[in-house]
Amino acid sequence: MSDVAIITSSSVEPPPIDDAMLADELASRGIITTMLAWDTGSVATTNATIGVVRSTWNYHLQLREFLEWTAHFAETNLLFNSLAAISWNCHKKYLSYLSRQGVSCVPTLYLDCLSTDKLQCVFDTTSWTTIVVKPVVALGADGLHRVEVGKQEQWHRAIAGTTGYSGLLIQPYLASVESDGEVSICFVDGKVSHAVRKIPASGEFRVHEKYGGRLERITPTPAVETFARYCLESSGFRTLYARADILFDSNGDPLLNELELIEPDLYLREAPDVVVRLASAIEERLLNLRPLSVAPHNCVKKV
Repeated sequence: MSDVAIITSSSVEPPPIDDAMLADELASRGIITTMLAWDTGSVATTNATIGVVRSTWNYHLQLREFLEWTAHFAETNLLFNSLAAISWNCHKKYLSYLSRQGVSCVPTLYLDCLSTDKLQCVFDTTSWTTIVVKPVVALGADGLHRVEVGKQEQWHRAIAGTTGYSGLLIQPYLASVESDGEVSICFVDGKVSHAVRKIPASGEFRVHEKYGGRLERITPTPAVETFARYCLESSGFRTLYARADILFDSNGDPLLNELELIEPDLYLREAPDVVVRLASAIEERLLNLRPLSVAPHNCVKKV
């Protein structure tokens, strides 16, 4: 019997350092912790009181199966974030909802698929000269393309690279990402815990580390922190963890790029002090449910 299942996936082996840090902190408190890969672990044999979705970084490739698995898990266990939050957040059309709530988001158009005619229509009907194309269900930079007006080679590459995705979004390319990067405001228990700036490599626009991007822990300005809080509050969900990814327009004003409620990288490796806060929030939820199980020796196991 486990107290907490840290939900991961078979595609990340061994578990990421952030998951290991969290498991170690929980174990130091006598909380029995299981590493559970959603795509190989059986819900029926889990017997964990709480499940915390973390590095399920292949869910977008099997979205229907992932949602079915989390729904099954939530029938007998407490899931964080909630099944409702996960279902809402798995499709990037949530940006439309947040825009209607008054959140300043990166302007977004939605298409079922890409073609030269549709790209031409986007450029003809907007003032955008460079756009970003990405799938509405995706992680990281999967399927992400930058496309300039009149650059047919880029058009064809984007069309070929997004074939097979079930829906796409189109946004104006914000050149500020090259100088200001993308700021990620992380939350624990609904409160801002820390922030990082992700900066792309020279000549790149993708901020991800696998493309040479680097990140640094920062102290966000009060305005950016307030904006991030409003983004999360506008979702209407009470969350254990969350991350707001923010870009900046030509005036330096913040725009929400994405609000991550499913399995965001919280960059705990850059903020080890936050591991304690996250573990405390999990422990509080566990104590509110039942007496804490105490493991005499190794509290971390893997299934």
